[in-house]
Amino acid sequence: MPLLRKTLHDLRWQIAGYGVGLGLLAALYVVLYPTFAATLPDLELPEAYSAFIGDVSDLSSSRNFLQIEFFSLWLPLLVAIYAIVASTAQLAGDEGNGTLELLLAQPVSRRRLFLERATGLLIGALVICALASLGFLVSAPFIDLRGDVTVLELMVAPLGTVAFAFAFIALGLLAGTIAATRGQAVGLLTAATVAFYLMDVLPDLTDALAPLRYLSPFYYGDTKRMLITGVVPWHQAVLFVSAALCTALAMRAFEAREIGVGRWQPRALLGRSA
Repeated sequence: MPLLRKTLHDLRWQIAGYGVGLGLLAALYVVLYPTFAATLPDLELPEAYSAFIGDVSDLSSSRNFLQIEFFSLWLPLLVAIYAIVASTAQLAGDEGNGTLELLLAQPVSRRRLFLERATGLLIGALVICALASLGFLVSAPFIDLRGDVTVLELMVAPLGTVAFAFAFIALGLLAGTIAATRGQAVGLLTAATVAFYLMDVLPDLTDALAPLRYLSPFYYGDTKRMLITGVVPWHQAVLFVSAALCTALAMRAFEAREIGVGRWQPRALLGRSA
């Protein structure tokens, strides 16, 4: 599968950068926990903070400390950034730099190109989450976490973000196949990500906006409760199904897309060229 190998080769520095970065952050927060453990019982956060970091009360617990510092913030943020940057670069980026037309002139179908590129993105997300888990493996066994959380729990928890990553990768592929340029696809997806985040946060501040949370991938990603109560299976199912549907639409749009015309092509979703 030369296209898949080429995709992974192109993504190698992004995968290494995000994965090693998350792994180092995970190890750093584990190492820092004993330093802050003595002062954390006296720290009281405003109630509104729970909308951003989850419903965490006892900050002196290593489980709660790592949930707030790593799982509620850095893990979903960096995974979403990887998905946005990498997914829009694979097809929309190739079209922008002029290499997509040359590639499609070879004896390779658009569907095969799309599927192998998408597979490379998904493998990259898996490797990034695995490297985050590795950060806990090399640090947690040597630090006193007061028995609040086990090394195995810390290693398994980042893998719960895989479905969340798949959903954003699928959205990035979809945006890249209908937008005029990669820059416009990134802008659209970035705006959508901010909107999704607010849809997840604002309902915790006012009940009037409660229905909005069900439209946000952040709600189904369970990142604010990942280490506290674990992921919710049906939430993960929603993300996987949504990612599969968006990927199918993106593949259909890519097969009908006119390459190099520099305009939006929403009709490609219907299998029609502009």
